[in-house]
Amino acid sequence: MAVNTVGDLAMSYIFRSRNAQLKADMVRFSTELSTGQVASVSEAVNANFGPVSAMEHSLSQLEAYRQSISESAGLAGAMQSSLETIRQSALALSTDLLTSGSTSSAVHLDALGASAAQAFHAAVSQLNTSYGGRALFSGAATDRAALADSHAILSALEVAVATETTASGVKAAVDAWFDPGGGFDTIAYTGSPTPLAPMQAGANRAVDLDVTAADTAIRDTLKGLALSALMSSPPLSEAPSEQAVMAKTAGDLLLQANTDLLQTQARIGVAEETLEDAKTSNSSEIAALELGLAELLSVDVYESATKLEQAESSLELLYALTARSARLNLADYL
Repeated sequence: MAVNTVGDLAMSYIFRSRNAQLKADMVRFSTELSTGQVASVSEAVNANFGPVSAMEHSLSQLEAYRQSISESAGLAGAMQSSLETIRQSALALSTDLLTSGSTSSAVHLDALGASAAQAFHAAVSQLNTSYGGRALFSGAATDRAALADSHAILSALEVAVATETTASGVKAAVDAWFDPGGGFDTIAYTGSPTPLAPMQAGANRAVDLDVTAADTAIRDTLKGLALSALMSSPPLSEAPSEQAVMAKTAGDLLLQANTDLLQTQARIGVAEETLEDAKTSNSSEIAALELGLAELLSVDVYESATKLEQAESSLELLYALTARSARLNLADYL
């Protein structure tokens, strides 16, 4: 039986090594051909990873800003929608209250009070809205609703005015309840006194979405709705003339609060505009960096295709040589 010589073993090792190298080259050139990017970043940058690392770090930061901008824009939009719904409802009610006049019947004024109660419940519901699992108007306490149950709030107000007999007395009691440190702060508002922290929209850009249900414009709107709702509850429900006075008082308050609420919405609108500008700027920076990174790591597709063909030809030649070597060895053995 023939015994392999050292030369035979060496040749076998050379064939195997060359075969593995050519297959790796084919995978590499195929990948470069399909992606248009280098398979080996180290070779492309001559082992100088500084520029690539800097670009990738910047892209990572910009992606974080993109997510923050998207979330902030969603929060701002949801806040605008809730406040606009409340404002429109309160404006319509103020018109009805101010046009009711002193000649309105007790039945009509009771009906207005009932409508106001529904508007109050709806307003509290809007202020307790959340977006993406975060309460909109609770300040830093985004994990809980901004306000207590609306029925519980109206019940507390009914207790607060129970001893009053006139519209002015009820108004004074409700004013005290809604004043800082009063029942609104201790019973109604369940959010945080600390506003929501500024939302990062860029390296040197942040927006404030710090509106809470305790803000003056919102507080006054709720007060106006509550005063209107109390028209259909004792003691005012038993005195139509006092109901009519309260209708005028509540209507005036809601009309003024409506203007203030528009200013609050304008603040949010400024934040939305800032976010839109940041979004455009951020997208431009991402596109520029991605283009720069792609150019840095791009390959000549024609060159890769040529190298792939050469590797394929070399591998075919290697197979032919291997087969021929095997036949020669067999002839020697025979």
